[in-house]
Amino acid sequence: MSHLSTCACLSDKTSYPTFFRTVPSDKFQVDALVHLMKRFEWRWVGIIYSSEEKNITGKQWIGSEAWITKADLASVFSPSNTTTMCNGTEDLRTVTNDYTDGTDFRIVNHVYKAVYSVAHALHILLQCKNSSNPITGKHCINKNNVQSRNVVEHMRLVNFTTPNGDKVFFDENGDSGAKYDLVNWQMRDDGSVDIVNIGQYDSSLPEPCPPGTRKAINKNKPVCCFDCFQCPEGTISNITNSPDCLICPPEFWPNERKDKCLPKPTEYLSYKEVMGTLLTIFSCVGAFLSLATSIIFLTHKAFRATLPGSNVMKWFGPLQQRLSVLAFTLIQVLICILWLCTKPPFPKKNMQYYKETIILECALGSAVGFWAVLGYIGLLALMCFILAFLARKLPDNFNEAKLITFSMLIFCAVWIMFIPAYVSSPGKFTVAVEIFAILASSFGLLICIFVPKCYIIIFKPEHNSKKHLMGKMPS
Repeated sequence: MSHLSTCACLSDKTSYPTFFRTVPSDKFQVDALVHLMKRFEWRWVGIIYSSEEKNITGKQWIGSEAWITKADLASVFSPSNTTTMCNGTEDLRTVTNDYTDGTDFRIVNHVYKAVYSVAHALHILLQCKNSSNPITGKHCINKNNVQSRNVVEHMRLVNFTTPNGDKVFFDENGDSGAKYDLVNWQMRDDGSVDIVNIGQYDSSLPEPCPPGTRKAINKNKPVCCFDCFQCPEGTISNITNSPDCLICPPEFWPNERKDKCLPKPTEYLSYKEVMGTLLTIFSCVGAFLSLATSIIFLTHKAFRATLPGSNVMKWFGPLQQRLSVLAFTLIQVLICILWLCTKPPFPKKNMQYYKETIILECALGSAVGFWAVLGYIGLLALMCFILAFLARKLPDNFNEAKLITFSMLIFCAVWIMFIPAYVSSPGKFTVAVEIFAILASSFGLLICIFVPKCYIIIFKPEHNSKKHLMGKMPS
């Protein structure tokens, strides 16, 4: 146990496993001076160092505790060579030197701490209750059987406070906490120097709160003590010891260190991603098949058929059929025009669903217009069911009720599933669900109604004749 050895080399537990000290290591002194220079932003610093053998760890920073409080050195600022050897006849009552100076009790304080540290270690070691040590949980040790290794083990458990408020404990290297007075040389008119205490450095105090954290005073500790807390989600701090964290603007989000706000990435359904590419390909294929089907039907017209004795074709002939298709289509166009002219859809930045991402989506503008379009499509599907039901008594060769019913079943199933999927899908997936529903229902109609007809027209043209169909009708 040392009260005076400050060499940082003694903290090496491999070489000095049983060494403890109450005087701070030189390492803490260097750290304190570096913090001081950083605090005042000093750039030009002179260095004075000793060539004594104890300084094997390198240079000492200017202002170390070894000489900064020497008034004679402060006055002359040059080393003195007046040291004389003792001859043994000196009277200590008349000798004046560093060892008889009673104005500075730092060394005495370190000796006090060293003695009491050993006493506290022995006190912990010799405690016994119910045949075991209540602190360590090990078997009790008789005071006559105390070994040095037992004392060393219990030195690491020492933790007490001196009457003047200094906390005494040892870290894993056997070093105690460092506390330094910050002093200032103030020159008098007569050339002498006053050494004035202007502050204190305590190594046991926490490091400054770095950017990305906020500083909070701990009410249960002295006023100089504080805690550092990470900034909450969506906030940053870009200065040291920031008392508060700043909220990033809506279109920005903190980086990983939470010391800078960065623009949020924008997410939308793009042609470049796999899902967008696939939907585009299927859309193009569907458009091509629809165009090919139209060309086939315009090139190969079928004949008209009606029930014998029925006047339906008189009131609902080809002209009326074309006009009805045009009228129903115009209604749909009118609904869309009203929607687009009153409250059209518009691009919207959704920043509520994902906090760290902006979702670029298409806002409906008018929910009434959107659901009116879907409702009208549903009405047309219902009418198809009714027409399929009315055509159920036609002969099999002319009966398309099954095909229409099956296609409408697919159509309705797709759009019934679309509603909950559309409402619950986030961001770009909302658009993808809508596109998928349109494609699925369109392919269902195309495949169930028109593909069988195109197959007969192209691959079995002989079946596409009135004579062939009439010949197969039951007598």
